[in-house]
Amino acid sequence: SSVCSRVRRVLLNGPLKRLVQPQSAYEWAVSRHLSHSITDDLNNPSETQQLAERNVDLLLVCVCKNILRTETIQTPQLGTLNIHPSLLPNYRGPMPVFWMLYDGETTAGVSFQKMIAKIDAGPVVAQYAMSIAAGSTEAELSGQLFQLAADRLGEVLGQVADLQVLGPAVDKSAQGSYHSFPTAQQQAELRARRSAVTNH
Repeated sequence: SSVCSRVRRVLLNGPLKRLVQPQSAYEWAVSRHLSHSITDDLNNPSETQQLAERNVDLLLVCVCKNILRTETIQTPQLGTLNIHPSLLPNYRGPMPVFWMLYDGETTAGVSFQKMIAKIDAGPVVAQYAMSIAAGSTEAELSGQLFQLAADRLGEVLGQVADLQVLGPAVDKSAQGSYHSFPTAQQQAELRARRSAVTNH
């Protein structure tokens, strides 16, 4: 809706599109003239109906603000796969990267998880780990984790396609750890720690 995004959309549809790097799934779809839609609520019955009418094989979710309902999750033939930036079942919740840095973890990772109608609680299909560099910011680590997920996505989708199923929807929420949003004090504490590392 911003002026900048409108300008980018025009460029992505025009002769100068090679000069513009897509910055979202939406822009990537626009640049390749792929069928796409935008919604504020994937649980809306009309959206679920569209998924069914399109005979969607697999729904891939990444940083989704909605808690998807069972009907939405189960509409695709192969189910719904969530990309979560932590080694589940540890660091379930909305800001895993912050909490890994706050807790001083040295290893992070991404999990591809079969979704159920409960936050980050389904069985893990695949996981990939990486080291956390000293002094990493949330933005830096998030970017690295989602790049790792992108690099491994073809491999994971190949496994899912071969199996033709994501396995049973087992609730794993009793394992690992869950963290909600940090307080302002905790955010300030992490910034102070990072500054101390950087200054040394």
